[in-house]
Amino acid sequence: MHSIKEETKKKKKLITLLVLVLLLAGCSDAKETVETQTANDVSSADSLDEDFYRIVKLDRYEKRDDYYNSFGNTDDFQTIGRELQTISTEYFSTDDYYMSEGQNLTRSNVAQLVERDDSNPDKYPHTLENQAGTAIGGIDSPNMITTIYEQDFYQKSGDDYVLKGASLAIVLDPTDASGDALLSYMDESAVVEFGQQTIRNLYEEIQNYNEDDENAISGFKELKNQPLLITVYYATNTNESDIDGRYILKSYCDGSLGDIETLDYHTYLFTSSEASQADEETYSQFEIFKNNMKNASFEAVGVVGYGRYKDGEIQSMRININVNVKTYTELVYLVETAADEVNSQFSNDFDITVQVSSQDQLEAIIIKDQGEDARSILLY
Repeated sequence: MHSIKEETKKKKKLITLLVLVLLLAGCSDAKETVETQTANDVSSADSLDEDFYRIVKLDRYEKRDDYYNSFGNTDDFQTIGRELQTISTEYFSTDDYYMSEGQNLTRSNVAQLVERDDSNPDKYPHTLENQAGTAIGGIDSPNMITTIYEQDFYQKSGDDYVLKGASLAIVLDPTDASGDALLSYMDESAVVEFGQQTIRNLYEEIQNYNEDDENAISGFKELKNQPLLITVYYATNTNESDIDGRYILKSYCDGSLGDIETLDYHTYLFTSSEASQADEETYSQFEIFKNNMKNASFEAVGVVGYGRYKDGEIQSMRININVNVKTYTELVYLVETAADEVNSQFSNDFDITVQVSSQDQLEAIIIKDQGEDARSILLY
């Protein structure tokens, strides 16, 4: 259990839901360099838990608008950033490091790494993108990479924050040669093979940085001699889902290219056939919860769950309940019932967050941390 005050824990998951939005909101008075940062420019993680970093407020993330436009309509918006932080904690302790959004790879740098020009192959000499004329997974000349997302890690020295490492997410979102979305997922093994090679290529490009090269990628100057976690994220295919983006590969590189490891992350929609096949026990528990909530209401109730899995084991679940209530007492009754059902129907092996909305307005949040009873927060 986390040793934080009970009143703080009541608000922990609500803050968790909002923190990435705040991070991406930027800051108009950001300092120019890491060296000018003071203690007033650092957030505390006290309201969350030890899995979250203290955030150093630096320059506005240059690609923030691009990031929002690309991922704002899917769960990738949160998953790319949050799970990259989670994976990073294996190598950069939240006790010893501060984090900021990427300060090294500019918009121009990323374009050089992910773009290609079929009419002029020499235009992007450092690109990691698949070359025209090469087929992957049965698709001729696909475009594979959409962006590279960066998080930086610092240690404090006096009033300064010194860069000590970075995590990079190569985001794959395969399209055809014209840039149109594929109608179905590309073969997973082909994507993994491409991702493995891209990790190798990116690490080699960083280590081969030469400032005398007129096409040198400027952001590599600071990254070249740092420990790097390089990951591959397979973005959501919006033709099929809005939740199934996931990390598939990682390599921790400290002085040399590290072992490239396969990651097993999935998100399942409850109650879908995929969720039933992946976890029959939790599927059955959710079905009972859903039916009991419908029976408790005077009108129709919408109940949808999203289960996040790692290595075949459920880690957390988010449940959205949409009710149609006519009085405040009705609302309180349904919130209380939902909390009781969460306690009685689900095991204590994973975290659960329930968001209760009425007429499209968020009314309450129910939080059940692993091994604990559910707690309700009425937003009134």
